[in-house]
Amino acid sequence: MASMDDVHAFLSKVPGLVESITMEKAMAFVRLASRLKDEIILAQKSTYDPSSAPSDIPEHVRSFLGCATGMSDEFVAGCWEAFSETIWHYNEDETSAGRDAQMFREYGFDHLLSARTLFPPNKQCTTPGCMNQNLLKDKDGVRKVVLFTLSDGACATYSVHLYCPHCKTSYQNNYSVHGGIRTYYAGVPDAIQVGEHQFTSATNAARVYDSYLSKPEWRPNHKDWPPSLFQLRGRLQRANVSHPNDAFAAEVTAEEVEEMDVPASGECEASKDPNGNRKLRALFGRRRTHNEQIFVRPCGMIVAHATFYGSESVSQTVDMLQKVFHVDGSMPDIVIYDNNCTLYKYLVRNNIPLYESIGFPVDVFHWTCKHAKESIECSYHCNPTLFPELLGTDGKAWFFNSSIAEQTNVWLGGYHSILREMGSDRYDFFLDEMVMRKNRLTKTKLEAAGALPDYVPNLTYYTPV
Repeated sequence: MASMDDVHAFLSKVPGLVESITMEKAMAFVRLASRLKDEIILAQKSTYDPSSAPSDIPEHVRSFLGCATGMSDEFVAGCWEAFSETIWHYNEDETSAGRDAQMFREYGFDHLLSARTLFPPNKQCTTPGCMNQNLLKDKDGVRKVVLFTLSDGACATYSVHLYCPHCKTSYQNNYSVHGGIRTYYAGVPDAIQVGEHQFTSATNAARVYDSYLSKPEWRPNHKDWPPSLFQLRGRLQRANVSHPNDAFAAEVTAEEVEEMDVPASGECEASKDPNGNRKLRALFGRRRTHNEQIFVRPCGMIVAHATFYGSESVSQTVDMLQKVFHVDGSMPDIVIYDNNCTLYKYLVRNNIPLYESIGFPVDVFHWTCKHAKESIECSYHCNPTLFPELLGTDGKAWFFNSSIAEQTNVWLGGYHSILREMGSDRYDFFLDEMVMRKNRLTKTKLEAAGALPDYVPNLTYYTPV
């Protein structure tokens, strides 16, 4: 470890550095650089010994330290020469709080750096029989991930995968892969991978985080960061209730259904079976509903709702659409639905002329994130960007909130645990009452905002029996 005389001698080699550096800057330099030891090791030659500090640091690390401490590259190089041994043996604080965290938030992402970058625990290959003693190689660069923590909420950070060029073992954050066999590391990891781009701290519970502990200032604001919960669900959090996707699905227990089919996931919405996912199977017990289908105006007023059984099929949706808007002049010009690609094909195949007079765009969120856009329905007939009446000024925004039904579904899902044990009569009465009360609150909110919500004169709606 260098003495103060040694530090002063090193700093004096750079003209003007001794006179300009303060104790605060020196301490900040040591703290920040100590968090980047893995990044510095990654840039060294494979024969480098990681137990001692290297003589130089990578360019992106030097640039970050200069931005964070307000020093020139020459001063940063001088500080590294003076403090490298101290930095290499510095016992850094494991939390990302305070000024260090703020500096990483302000400058780190521009240099592909984070205080919480996730590295595999091994720096050298541990595969039995492998004779490689050199450092593991970076496999494919940093990957953008989201780390859910108790202390700091959702943190945008990076994950690094390493590999051994000799035995071809791949090292990831929680496990290694050799010969197609995944081997998890011993002990409890600091971060557990729960999705392709999502990690959670081992002491954290995702539901507790979702309900209470998220911090908006830590949410990733880079447009190409993994969306996770931040595009839609992050804005619609609620406490102590389940999170439905498009509608809350039936919860089936072993006492109610002896056997059930699990549909495949990850496919384009337009590739779903238009007749739904209902299959013949034995039922030994009560039958639950599949979802509550709702029609919502862009302003948030709920027009109608109906209970679907078995599946959310487009045939049921079309039937509900025709029954609710059966009065001449009541049918909307635009119907936004997440599965309009399949619905459009259903209308054409069954010669139902609704598609000739009504636009059926997919809502912006689902069309952007969940549709393959390979069919003519996805890419043309149901493409929301091809409906000029939906686009805002200069085509840079959207005139309507196409995700209003999704947002209302989240509100509706709040009553899931209450409704699921009710009989049909009480279920319908309670839900009707809640919908009417929400509509009254929405109407009051719209009036307070200067809008003029009202009913179409002489128009009546039909509620399906």
